[in-house]
This record gives sequence, C-alpha cells and structure tokens, in this order.
Amino acid sequence: MYLNSVINQSCFSTIATISKDSLEKLELFYPYNSHLIKQFKNIIVSTNAADGLDSKDIEAYHSEWKKLYPGSIILHTDINKGHMFGTIDLEERILAYVKKEMPSVKYLWKSMDDVITSSEILKIEVKEADFYYTPGFSYESIIKAGGRENLHKIFETYESGFWSPQTTFFILNITNIDSLYGNDVDSKTDIFKEAEAQRPSIKPWDMPFDIKFSCEIHLGRTTKDLKKHCLVEDQLEELLEMVYYHRMGDPSHKNIYFYKPGICHYHYYKDLIYNV
Repeated sequence: MYLNSVINQSCFSTIATISKDSLEKLELFYPYNSHLIKQFKNIIVSTNAADGLDSKDIEAYHSEWKKLYPGSIILHTDINKGHMFGTIDLEERILAYVKKEMPSVKYLWKSMDDVITSSEILKIEVKEADFYYTPGFSYESIIKAGGRENLHKIFETYESGFWSPQTTFFILNITNIDSLYGNDVDSKTDIFKEAEAQRPSIKPWDMPFDIKFSCEIHLGRTTKDLKKHCLVEDQLEELLEMVYYHRMGDPSHKNIYFYKPGICHYHYYKDLIYNV
C-alpha cells in the first residue's frame, strides 16, 4: 500500500517551542514540507514558547502558519514544562484535541518544527500497519546488542530493551490510543520536579522510574504491541553501518536525510545534511 491512501483519514500535526529563530526556520522549511502538508485537510500546530519570549514573536509565528496553511489549527499553551516534559505535553494536547474534535481521524501524522517531511513519503510502498516510524539507536546500542546484525533482528522487540522509535516523526493509528506516552507521565513529572528542587543538576533520565524516562522509550511502550513498519527499512543496514563506523552517540540521527521517504531531523538547520 501507499500512505496517500490514508490521507483522508489523517491529521498532520507538528509541535514547536517558539524561539527567536522559529519564524526563520518555518520559512526555510516551507519549500520542502509544503507539498506534503498541503495534502491534509486537518493540520494542527501545537506550541509553547521559550522563557521570556516577546508575545509579538509568538503571534508572528502563529500568523505565518495561518498564512502558509490557512486551515491550520493552532493550540498554544503559556506553560512550558521544559525538555521532554514540555514536548510530551504539546503532543498529548494534539491527541486530546483530535480525539474530541476530529472523531473521523484514524491516523495521526506527528512531526516537529525541525523536521523535513517531503511528499516523497507518499511514493514509497509500505506494509499495512498501525505504527510507521524511524528507528532511534546509537553506537552504544549496537555494541550492547552484540553487533549491527543482531540489533537489526531484535530492534522491534520491546523485551530486548532496544525498541525506541524516533518521536520527531511518526504515523500512528490512534483508534485505540488514549495517550501517546502513558498515563503515568504527570506523576513522573511531579516526582522529577521535587527531585530537581533538591538537586538542580538532575536530569529526567537519571530518575529511578520503572523505565528510563525518555520520550522514545515511553512511545515505545505505547506502541510495543502494535503492527509496525519501519519507514527506512530498505536503508536500515546503511544507517546501522553509518552509526557504527562513525561511532555516533546521538540516537536521534540529527541532520541525516533519508532520501526514500524524504525525512530529515534537520536540527542543525544551518549545517550540512548527510544522505542515507
């Protein structure tokens, strides 16, 4: 099947923590992203803002979205819960809105303000699935798994401890999904804030929770039993080789452009892109 067959049952969504460079980034990414995004009748932009940002910058960002995509819906919160917790909050707001206001939507396409999502994704043949994703792993993952070939075999198995899909871009059948990251995130947020007050240097992933606190691992928990399809399956061996030989420690694969689906986590958007 091809993903254009589910467009009419879908909502495209993206998130952003608005900062001084957000408007520049939106305009820069527009030529690459617009061909895909304009395919959707349902478009949601969920935002918060960097501390101290002028309200005029927030309004300008929202206005630009409305100009580029007139039918887009803006969900904004003045509360920024910080790294990871804030991201989760923005995405859960999208899901809650779609479930309440768009009951006909079956698939949530979720992106971020530093991700290229081109219409190439509509041209690749995919398996019918409930979760379409790109993988998140590092050099350390490969070593711990006993090599590239073994990680490839066991990656989608939750019990292996390696299942961690990227949260930057994914497509999810939300029919039976009430939370993207789990109903325990709010309580974990409160516990972390208490710990942070005592030790300001502590990070969320340092907390002794039931599972390591990261967006990827919690999304992995939500999707562990779903039928999955890796959007870069045909390029996975190349990616594994690249991560291994360059000893890449960042599992979010920033600035790597996957040319077949046309996806890139273009985080360092003024730097080079590496093609896979």
